[in-house]
Amino acid sequence: MKKRVFLRALLGAPLGVFICMTIALILSLCRGELVVVAIPASQMDPVAAFALQYGLSMLLGAVFAGASCIFEVERWSLLKQTCLHFCIVTPVMFLISVLCQWMPVELDYILAYIGIFLVTYAICWYCQYRFWSRKVKDVNDMLHSS
Repeated sequence: MKKRVFLRALLGAPLGVFICMTIALILSLCRGELVVVAIPASQMDPVAAFALQYGLSMLLGAVFAGASCIFEVERWSLLKQTCLHFCIVTPVMFLISVLCQWMPVELDYILAYIGIFLVTYAICWYCQYRFWSRKVKDVNDMLHSS
């Protein structure tokens, strides 16, 4: 399992960078100016800020990808898997969002952040629950019809 987590994290790191840079490209196209780094140049050298955001984007991709192995532990319920994934990913995402200044450190933003994550995870859990419930029902119906 540790090897699988490591390999998945290794593959997730460039995906994190790709997603971050794609978002930056979309923002740049929408604003009509280059928006690569959220950290103002007055606070940090632009190259250092870009390198920081790049590295943290790699970390974020690695954590999301590595944590996805949780969903392969079949002895755990879907609710336990989802809650554990939430508990691993949310603090990392929050810290990186603050360090890269993707989100201001103000109570209303923090509450909105947590609320969005909770709603997103609840929706994902519900969709997965419905999907697997339907699969189980289909298998049971096939077994009973034989």
